[in-house]
Amino acid sequence: MATQTNSELSQPTLPETSIRENWINFVQNVKILLVPRKNNRGLDQYLGMRDHAIFIVLDEKFLKELDSPFVAGGDNFVHHQVAKGLNLELQAFSRAMEVAKTVGEAGKEKKWYEKWGSKLLKMASVTTSSVKDIGEKHFNSYVSGGLTLFNEAIDIFKEK
Repeated sequence: MATQTNSELSQPTLPETSIRENWINFVQNVKILLVPRKNNRGLDQYLGMRDHAIFIVLDEKFLKELDSPFVAGGDNFVHHQVAKGLNLELQAFSRAMEVAKTVGEAGKEKKWYEKWGSKLLKMASVTTSSVKDIGEKHFNSYVSGGLTLFNEAIDIFKEK
């Protein structure tokens, strides 16, 4: 019989269809991109909305409800292959952020953002829409509204 470490005991085992962990990583990466810019001070007026949207989409109640159609059974269940595809999309965004930061010039953090920020925000918007579209018929108003607010924050901070 294999023994479990303390970290294995303290972490609940989530079904492989769970999107929770990948969602949290996704939001943390998007958060890096939702920053004011010197050439657009109007964005400063949306910082409160941005912060509240991020608060909602990382709130424990939100996370539990967001994940429920992916880990539940029966009629209230997103097919495991669809859940896997969504997890791959969420993971891809985190890897895209890594690549963008890595290929940016060393010591010039602004450079990677100027080159990749807008493109990454477009990807983040598509990914957030995917989460909402796939789970939409299963989500309550808190999750649905939280996803809408988060996607609106992304769209506001995108440079056209």
